[in-house]
Amino acid sequence: MKSDFSKKPETLENLRDRMSGLSPAKRALLEKRLRGEFADNSKSNVIPRRPDQEVMPLSFAQERFWFLNQLEPGNPAYNRPLAICLTGSLNVPALEQSLSEILRRHDVLRATFFTVEGQPVQVINPAEPLKLLVVDLSEVLPTERESQIKGLTTEEAKRPFDLTQGPLLRATLLRQDKKEHVLLLVTHHIMFDGWSANVLIREIAALYEAFSTGSSSPLPKLPIQYADFAHWQRQFIAGKVVETQLSYWQQQLDGSPPVLGLPTDHPRPPVQTFRGAT
Repeated sequence: MKSDFSKKPETLENLRDRMSGLSPAKRALLEKRLRGEFADNSKSNVIPRRPDQEVMPLSFAQERFWFLNQLEPGNPAYNRPLAICLTGSLNVPALEQSLSEILRRHDVLRATFFTVEGQPVQVINPAEPLKLLVVDLSEVLPTERESQIKGLTTEEAKRPFDLTQGPLLRATLLRQDKKEHVLLLVTHHIMFDGWSANVLIREIAALYEAFSTGSSSPLPKLPIQYADFAHWQRQFIAGKVVETQLSYWQQQLDGSPPVLGLPTDHPRPPVQTFRGAT
């Protein structure tokens, strides 16, 4: 690593010259920094366990999906399907036990969503064993089996969720023969995203390896749950914090055009079909 010792040290005069070129909002922010008003906010950034209460708020991301579901209840556009090919001898009871442990381990997978006094809330339901639905395709001709798998996968991916009824995780095992299976997992985006898929696959693999040999779960206890984050986020983004954020962006966006006139190749239909591709 190279160091530039020829650079002149910052002086008060230089600092004032640089500050003069800042916008009023950035200058005010820098002055607060220099006064030490943001000296230590580490405690506010530590996410504690949520209070012990029956209903909990949604995170801002969850609230967006809840709102979209209110507009079009049962719309499967925000279903998150996942198909995992399994090769080799499969211990179905161990796989079912692994999925049940995943449900017990992650509160958000047991959440259901309601409206209380006009506000969306989530309820974390007690953990119950997950029943793995097994569909046997071993009697189907190999030439027809692939189309059957595609059809069942599409059908399951499009089956809507009722966000008030759990669990919002469906698991189906398609058996092609003794050593070829496809595990279909479908969740809703209000509780699952692309990053979650990687976590889910890793944890299923670790749990299955342990349970298939009669061992206990090797996964450490989670320090917090997603509902803890949602509660912390609502508490943290409030009062002066949100006022400061809103004030900053209102100044940054002042004078912007009210409509972003991006050209489109096709007009939006009166009713969305969600038949988009790429």
